[in-house]
Order: sequence, then C-alpha cells, then structure tokens
Amino acid sequence: MLFPHAGAGTAPYRPLADLLPGDLEVLGVLPPGREQRHAEEPRYTPEDAVAGVNRELASTAEPGAATPPTVFYGHSLGSLLAVLTAHAADRPATEAPGGGGCAELVLTCGMPGTRGCARSGGGRAPATLAAVFADHGLPADALTAPHPTAERRVLAHDLLVAHHALAAVDPVRLCRPLTVLSGADDPLVPAVTLPLWAPFTTGHFRGRVVQGGHFFPFAPQGRDLVAAELAAAVSRAAACPGRPLR
Repeated sequence: MLFPHAGAGTAPYRPLADLLPGDLEVLGVLPPGREQRHAEEPRYTPEDAVAGVNRELASTAEPGAATPPTVFYGHSLGSLLAVLTAHAADRPATEAPGGGGCAELVLTCGMPGTRGCARSGGGRAPATLAAVFADHGLPADALTAPHPTAERRVLAHDLLVAHHALAAVDPVRLCRPLTVLSGADDPLVPAVTLPLWAPFTTGHFRGRVVQGGHFFPFAPQGRDLVAAELAAAVSRAAACPGRPLR
C-alpha cells in the first residue's frame, strides 16, 4: 500500500508500481481534493486518513479467507500516515504479522516526529506551521488566502495534516520491521534525523542514507532502489508469515 507525499495523489507513484512484481496487488491511498476525489474538500485529519485506510482494507478482505501480508510504503507525509495506520491496526505482540495487518513498513524521507524537527533545526523547537509553509513556497496564511490554486490549497491542507501527524507519531512503538531511507542531500528531512526512527519499532530496524534529495524516489535510480526494497519486504513477509514479533 502506497501513502503519498503532501500535495500528491497516486499518479506520481504509478512508475514505481510498474516496477513491482506483477503478482502483487498495489493499492494507493488517495486523500480528498485530488485526482478522482478532486471535487471533495481537501480538509482531513491524520485520524481521518487512518480510519479511511483501515476501513478500505477491511472492506476488501474476503470473509474466512486468509489475507496476504501487506507492506506499507510512505514518502514524506505518507511516512507519518503509514506509521499511524500500522499502529492503529497493530495486533498484540504475541501474534504474527501478516494475515490482515501490516507486515513491514518501508519509509522514505519521513521526519521521525517532533524530535526529528528539533535535531534538523540544530536543537531548536519544532518548526511552526508558518515555517513549514515557507519551506514549501506557501504564504503563512495559505489556509485562508483567497482564490488559491487547487494545487496550493491541497498542499496547504496536507502540510497541516503533516504538522499534526508529527506529534501524533511521537508515542508510537510498532512491532513490525521498519526500513527507512533518507536522501543525503534532503533539505527538508536531513539525513541526520534517520537514527531517530529506530525507537519507533521493537522489530528489526534498518536505516540507509542514499544519494539524492527529498524526491529521490521519483528519479530513475531512486525509484529502482525503492522498488527493490518493497519487493524484498513483500518476499520476507510472504516467506515468514508466522515469525514471532519482538
């Protein structure tokens, strides 16, 4: 399942999906206000996103049938929503992954909660929403400015979601393997924040700094790398559906 970054829908992730093995079912999370949901207001909360995704996953499950393991992939804002969604659907640590929950997570360029903001800012307090808007070329009043373009309006509301999600993930402790990739030249989520993801799971953690900036997964080399990580995660989950969680 693919969780998109702020301002995006599913379209930018189709080239990545095309690189995945053909026997995988690829599902994309589509927030309101874009693509097929363009007529909807783009206002939503992290809680809305989590509830919507888990509701859709439950609706696609066949009664009595074994559900194949699911791997969550999130980029930037999508990383935060993937973590929150996996946490909401987590089972007790004595149960096995897969079969209805999130078996593994692969994240790229995601800020590891408010502590990540502080580290990337040299120890200062996490950035204000106005500062986040400025980093993305939006005015401080982006949420209330008259006559914004549809793209800027969607981006502003997504950044508000990200602002709330940063605090929401702080107490999360997953019991799923977690792989996080950071761009060596990412100005929005510096690679120095990567180790802060490790405490978010009691399962296996692997962090890796790769070449590129914040959008390295959309360049050919980065896209190949992410596709390989996702395929490997799916293979691990399918091969060990009964492995114990730590």
